[in-house]
Amino acid sequence: MKLSAFRFKDKDTLIHNLDPRVKIVLIAGLSSVLIFADFWQIALVGILVILSGGVGKVNLIKSFWETRIFLVLLIFIFSIHALFTPGNLLFSLWKLEITAEGVIYGGKIVSRLILIVSLGFLYSSTTPPEGTRAAFEWFLRPLPINEKILGTSASIGIRFFPMVVEEVQRVQEAQKARCIEGTGILRRLKSVVTPLLVRTFKRAEKISLAMDARCYDIERPSSLRLDTSFQDHITLIVMLMFVALLHLAIIY
Repeated sequence: MKLSAFRFKDKDTLIHNLDPRVKIVLIAGLSSVLIFADFWQIALVGILVILSGGVGKVNLIKSFWETRIFLVLLIFIFSIHALFTPGNLLFSLWKLEITAEGVIYGGKIVSRLILIVSLGFLYSSTTPPEGTRAAFEWFLRPLPINEKILGTSASIGIRFFPMVVEEVQRVQEAQKARCIEGTGILRRLKSVVTPLLVRTFKRAEKISLAMDARCYDIERPSSLRLDTSFQDHITLIVMLMFVALLHLAIIY
């Protein structure tokens, strides 16, 4: 498959070798910071994400280009805030008024979303799905639920999402080949959603039948054993201190 933004790439790097549980905790911590972060906190997290991408050999620019439909959503979100947030008028375009406060707030929202998605790219590109399953089972084990079902669902979901994005590309290419491509964003979305849902449900059914044909047992133990190393402990401590300092900066 051409799509590689969400696919695990087996490499020997510091990010790849981290325990999946440590990655999940750090992503949750950084995401909680980004919810209330100001521009300078966003910039610090952005620098960390870029450095992590370099260490993990993950091409974030290529990942965003492969999922560029997400950029349309970002432009839409930014435009809504820029146009409808009250404040000092920056400039007007026809009857549309863009405020300085709207541009600033829209920029914050978009920056936060970009970094959260980048964290997702980093995690999925550096963590095998089996590691995700084992990590989810470990986190959910104390709860009165079947952690193996949820862990397997999370693992399949991560593998399945790139297929859904690729199905969008296939539907669009098929429509272009038949000269039935719609004009306008809403018409294009309408022409893509129905065949996409049909193809996605068929793919999900095939996966289910394949698992049944191979006598897949949900209770089987994970083939990946999670062992926390000294490197994991150091990384976790340092990053949690970083997250705590950012939270304190936001509060005070």
